[in-house]
Amino acid sequence: MTLGMFKLTSSVLLALPMGFLFQTAGPGRLKISSQPPNATITINGKTLTQVTNTTLVVAPGNYSVVITGGPGNLNCTRKVQVSTGQTTTVNCP
Repeated sequence: MTLGMFKLTSSVLLALPMGFLFQTAGPGRLKISSQPPNATITINGKTLTQVTNTTLVVAPGNYSVVITGGPGNLNCTRKVQVSTGQTTTVNCP
């Protein structure tokens, strides 16, 4: 590595926002509830072992949440977006 290349690399790194190389998106929370509780939860096509009412720690992103069965024979679908550090609530009556 020559001194000239080092200066170019240093200039590029200094032009980036502070902490840019180390930033990672933190998790959010997905609070899923139903009335009555104890219904099956499916997220993005995967059925969970947890039942309603529960709160999950998830990566930020878009989710399709399906709540089915349980004592009230529920059947509802919600599309939600979870953001870093935020709690997104899904309620099924």
